[in-house]
Amino acid sequence: MTEAVAALARRLWPSIDTLPERDRGRLLAELAAISYSVPLLLISTVWLVLVTDVALLQQRWPFFLLLLAISVLASKLFYFQVTGREAGSYSYNSSDLQMVVTSSALFILGPTAVWIHFASRLVYFASIWPRPRPRTRQQTLNWWRNLLFNLWTGNIGMLTALVIYSALGGRLPLPGLALRDVGPAFVAILFDFVFSGAVLWAFVRQQMAFLPQTDRSGLESRGVSLMRFFAVGGLPAFFAILGAALYSQMGLGAFLFFMLAVLLASLLARRLSQAAVMNQRQSRQLAQLEELGRAIIATPADSLNLSQLLADFLPHMFDYERAEIRFFTGETLLSLPQSAAPLDSAMWEWLETTLEPLALSAGEPLPWEPRRPALNNLLLAPIFSNESNEPLGGICLMSRSHAAAVGLPASLPSLQVLAAQIASTLHRSEVYAQRLAYERVQQELAFARQIQVSFLPEELPRLPGWQLSATLIPARTTSGDFYDVIALPDGRVGLIVADVADKGMGAALFMALSRTLLRTQAYAYPRRPDRVLAAANERILADTNSELFVTVFYGVLQPESGEFVYANAGHSPALLLGAGSHEALSNTGMPLGVWPESAWEARRVQVARGQLLVLYTDGITEAHSANDQLFGEERLLHAVQRCEGQPVQLVQDEILGAVMQFSAAQAQLDDVTVMLLQREYGGDARRLLEAS
Repeated sequence: MTEAVAALARRLWPSIDTLPERDRGRLLAELAAISYSVPLLLISTVWLVLVTDVALLQQRWPFFLLLLAISVLASKLFYFQVTGREAGSYSYNSSDLQMVVTSSALFILGPTAVWIHFASRLVYFASIWPRPRPRTRQQTLNWWRNLLFNLWTGNIGMLTALVIYSALGGRLPLPGLALRDVGPAFVAILFDFVFSGAVLWAFVRQQMAFLPQTDRSGLESRGVSLMRFFAVGGLPAFFAILGAALYSQMGLGAFLFFMLAVLLASLLARRLSQAAVMNQRQSRQLAQLEELGRAIIATPADSLNLSQLLADFLPHMFDYERAEIRFFTGETLLSLPQSAAPLDSAMWEWLETTLEPLALSAGEPLPWEPRRPALNNLLLAPIFSNESNEPLGGICLMSRSHAAAVGLPASLPSLQVLAAQIASTLHRSEVYAQRLAYERVQQELAFARQIQVSFLPEELPRLPGWQLSATLIPARTTSGDFYDVIALPDGRVGLIVADVADKGMGAALFMALSRTLLRTQAYAYPRRPDRVLAAANERILADTNSELFVTVFYGVLQPESGEFVYANAGHSPALLLGAGSHEALSNTGMPLGVWPESAWEARRVQVARGQLLVLYTDGITEAHSANDQLFGEERLLHAVQRCEGQPVQLVQDEILGAVMQFSAAQAQLDDVTVMLLQREYGGDARRLLEAS
């Protein structure tokens, strides 16, 4: 049988062997069921024609039409059960009270009543053929298989049951509810019940022969579920005995009242089954959402694979055949099954512009293309950013079956929760990545700070007859300020305080370059601070292509004589204080790195005994108070003058304390650097003993 069906399939579809094993097996199973249903339907139909009472049809056709209408209506008010745990792997079992109608008619009208079942099945299946949409080959075969299967099993089961009823002494119409009348009818219905169940189980076993081994256990479990539902759903057929007896004893009015009760019971059962399926589905969705949330929380951020977690949990959460989660940038987060082609880009473009989720049943017009109906059931939900509430991407679940279409909008809240979980997880991953990046930057800055600190003198030289102190307090981890003390030939000492016009890493790198160049040129021109600045400026402009510049105060001290030759490249003026007066050593040219071929003037001052030279950056004078005032040069002078005659370290502490107190409520905005040089009273200064 299997080989014969495969040969027939190759004749109909030469490319069937190229299909995946699972799809090929399903097609062969459908074709096999059709192959044996066709001859059985022909035989049963011939049998039905032979036993049909044409005269009865002609005489009582209005009653036949009434029963047919009630039968069709009962078949539309079906009740159902949906069970399943994986995408595309669920069982949709349905039943109705149509058998109560047709079996009642069978015990009233005899075998001719089987035409009511035959015609009502044709009407029902014609109503579920959605003509506006194209169908896949498997969907078409499935429709034909179900139609043929229902027709021949109904014909044979009912006609055979009627033969058994007559053989047991049953009379037509069923005269009443006496045991001798009810007994044969009960046995007849029981036979039809058992016969239908046996055929169903044989059908499940037949389908298993065509499916891959991996799918057989799932089909068998669905078959068991089907038989359980059939065993319960078929029991109302025994009430057909009551309907036939009411007709015989109380007439058409009582029978129609009974049929109305049957239809109301069908409606109630349908509503209850809808509620049960939706509650079951929502409970499963919420349970899986909770498990997914726990898994996300339990997974360390550095090893979190959201795509894999979604692939693990989504199949147990929703009923679908095709799932895709993607970002509007075009990146796909999840695609199930993995071999499927990407979904329609027009759908994603529309979803990016909408704020609400959407449930769309097959046959409804597509919002992004209203003239075209949906080929499948769709669940759509946008994903919004946790921070900006901007659309990031979306979720699309697609299904073809009636099972997935049941209560479709009821799944939207769970889909929105899933979208929120994805957005929250993405935000968590982004925050973690930012934290890692921040930590890396902090480590790099700390390392850069260590390097930068190494550029500063480890110890200041001891100059007999002089006091020297210096400090640098950066506003950030790295600094654009720097100072240096350079031991030059002939006992001279070079003093540098500089400030790069920026902050952060860029300023720190520019500072390192400037310091190196200034040191190099200081050795080249030990008595010419103006030439040092000019040469350094030339190299800065030649070696860099940035818009940064640096202000520099550079002076050369002759400790023995107290002569101080300086050049100021746009820097804060140094202060020379003593004997109640002060002198500002102002600019002698522009900052370095601004203009090529710039020139600086060198000036000379004499530092007398007891005088104090204060070199600083604008981080001191431009410190802000709570009411946005500047510390300024005047407050700096007052701080220095309050410590007149004190050691330079105390003067330095007084300056820094005054600045900090002035701007206590404000964050430090700029680097603070100060260098103090004081000529002592007393003996003659000797040559520099120690140099850095």
